[in-house]
Formats: sequence, C-alpha cells, structure tokens
Amino acid sequence: MKRTVGCIIAGIFLASLFSITLNPSPSLAGPIKLTYANFPPAPTFPCVQMERWKKEVEKRTGGKVAIDTFPGGTLLDAKNMMDGVIAGQADIGCLCMAYQPGRFIVTNATALPLDIP
Repeated sequence: MKRTVGCIIAGIFLASLFSITLNPSPSLAGPIKLTYANFPPAPTFPCVQMERWKKEVEKRTGGKVAIDTFPGGTLLDAKNMMDGVIAGQADIGCLCMAYQPGRFIVTNATALPLDIP
C-alpha cells in the first residue's frame, strides 16, 4: 500500500516536472499595438477624449499597450468605420450608428423623425 502511494506521488512529481519543462517560456514580445480610428476633427471633444483615453490606457498598462490614434477620418471615414474595423484596417473605431443604415435597425428607429408640431 505504501509502495503504491509512493509510486503515485513520484509519478505526479515527474509528470509535473516534465510538463513544466515542455511549457514554452513567455516570449519577450514588444508592446501590443492598436490603431484607433475616429472621424471628427482632432480638436473636437470626441478626439480630445480619445487622446486622453489613449494616455490612460498606456499609463495603466505600463506601456505594454501602445495605441496609434487617427482623428479626422485620416484612417477611416464615418461611413466606412464599421467595415474598416471588421476588415482589420483599424482595431478600434468610433462609430455613429446613424451613418450605418440597415445595420442597427432597432437603435436607428430612435433617429426617425417624429410628427411633433
């Protein structure tokens, strides 16, 4: 009985030692780079907040995440934002649902004109 328990413990030890040696060590890759596309001009509120958000993310991650911002439609314009993010032209995009007719049917209903005198 003692021999069986000893063999099991030794087997577990050897298996864990073997699995540790086969695990790849973490690579020394550089920072994660993301692109953030926005369509309003740079001095407007959304783009100013985009820059503040970028700085905060980079600060909180200790530089492990780097974000390149593209204000003013320099990477993607408002109508192509959704397709550009899906295609991988940008990782993050500021989206205006009103510029995407037919994609957000329920939320676009709130933009319909009302018959208010």
